[in-house]
Amino acid sequence: MSFAVVTDTSANLPSPLLRERDISAAPFSYFVDGREFTCTDTEAFDGASYYGAIREGTRVSTSLVSPERFIEYFRPPLEKGLDLIYVGMSSGISGAFACSQIAADQMRAEFPQRKIFTVDTIGASLGEGLLALIAADMRDDGKDVEETAAR
Repeated sequence: MSFAVVTDTSANLPSPLLRERDISAAPFSYFVDGREFTCTDTEAFDGASYYGAIREGTRVSTSLVSPERFIEYFRPPLEKGLDLIYVGMSSGISGAFACSQIAADQMRAEFPQRKIFTVDTIGASLGEGLLALIAADMRDDGKDVEETAAR
């Protein structure tokens, strides 16, 4: 494997597929009536309850993913000597992509020999997930991280 593919749980890719394709997913968090939940497993996410709470008027909000959380997912492959591409949710609907860029800049300073790319998908949900899968396909087909990021 020539580089690591990282996305986030907004990509809505099933956890078994993420493991099979060797893609890591930084978890997003949300709040229901002030109680924080972190989506670490998309298959365990109870969408019916989440959207049901919204319909019932419950106070529901999302939380900005911090640069530190992205660093938790960026650092391990970089420490293994891999380059990295992060395929993220649209910067137009979330500040998470900006936080991923802050994390990437910090990791570039720490790992100057590694190539680190952040890709703004201008999408979310499965639109983002499909691009993460394409990145994994390209990696598995022997493409390099620059060509993949450009695509």
